[in-house]
Amino acid sequence: MVKSPKVFKQYESDRYIHRITKAVADSGMEFPMFRQMAFVQLDKALELFISGKYNKDEDFEL
Repeated sequence: MVKSPKVFKQYESDRYIHRITKAVADSGMEFPMFRQMAFVQLDKALELFISGKYNKDEDFEL
């Protein structure tokens, strides 16, 4: 995402890659995902890179 939606900006975390591993029904039941999905906050990744606040050991591809 080039411009992260408000829900991502309000979530307190230094992570910019959000991997979806399970689905939760409105009844509360949890199901494994049959395909992998990830949301990448490009604006947050760029901000961390420019500021030098990213983890150089984990984010070597950044």
